[in-house]
Amino acid sequence: MRAKSVLLLAVALGCGTVAAVAANQVIKDQGKGAPAVQMVDILVASKDVAVNTKITADRFKLEKWPADRIPQGAIKELKVADGKFTNQRLYQGEPLLERKVNLSNESIAQTIPPGCKVFDLPVDANNGGVGYIQPGHRVDIHGFFEKNGRILESKSLLVMENVEVLMVDGIAVREHEEGPSKRAGTIQLLIRSSQYEALNTAKNLGRLTLALRPLASDDEANQKTDNGDDFLAWVRSSVQDEVPQQAATLVTEPTIVASPSKKQAPKKRMVVFSPNATDTYAWSNDDEIPQKVIEASKEEEETLKANAEIDDASPSDSSNSQGLPNGMVWDGQRWIYNPSGFKPAYPSADDDRTK
Repeated sequence: MRAKSVLLLAVALGCGTVAAVAANQVIKDQGKGAPAVQMVDILVASKDVAVNTKITADRFKLEKWPADRIPQGAIKELKVADGKFTNQRLYQGEPLLERKVNLSNESIAQTIPPGCKVFDLPVDANNGGVGYIQPGHRVDIHGFFEKNGRILESKSLLVMENVEVLMVDGIAVREHEEGPSKRAGTIQLLIRSSQYEALNTAKNLGRLTLALRPLASDDEANQKTDNGDDFLAWVRSSVQDEVPQQAATLVTEPTIVASPSKKQAPKKRMVVFSPNATDTYAWSNDDEIPQKVIEASKEEEETLKANAEIDDASPSDSSNSQGLPNGMVWDGQRWIYNPSGFKPAYPSADDDRTK
């Protein structure tokens, strides 16, 4: 029995060994059939890189990437991008692509000298936008200012002389194409900061025109240009500020205030008596329909009181200087006007006539 168990164990071990060898052989055969993954070196950022940064070996490194995962346009050698500049921010481990590289770090802002600005001036065929004015030219700026609510008189003035044209429609290179010149929409002028006030004021007050100056030597081109001082002096003397002008109008405009007068006649009035109420109607002239007075204002009461005092208790005055209908007289006890002094009397509960 024991020998039989040993025999079965030996057979089982032999079968296991055969199975293991067979499985290992299968795995090896599969490995031989699968193609090997190809790895390629590409440039990646070794640290975060800001925009407009020069590409150098201390900021980028070669890193192996699977060939099938390399982005299109990836740079594979440092010498291809060495000395160029990034045009966007890159993060550590990000591949360097051709579209993320510029040949230089020049931009519009870097071409502006210290203390200067770029002034955009819209143009058309009537004021210098025909196309013959090109970058590098120098122009004089004239303005026409038409009389209006702020400008006292129409005037044509020289605003500024000898101003450099930096770009035309954002392009700083002169055109050399044959044929008709391309019309411009905006001309960028290179001005000093001290010239901005005059040009911006002139642009908002009137219509500006560019006059091309003749070619000049470097000394003449670099001569000191004015800041538009003469134009600004004209503005201060001939252009009215809107807010003070309105204030002056309010102060100088005559205001008519009706001074109270005891002799001034009030509106014509009529009192209608009925058993349940006493209604008052008023009108200004005979063409108007009498309007019912709901409640006399304090002003009306004071007027009535003043008129009563000057009337001097003369209700029978036929001239009726108070402007009331003939026959209306003042009742000082009830503070109302009655026709011909009539005072209504209504029967009371104790009156014998009601029984």
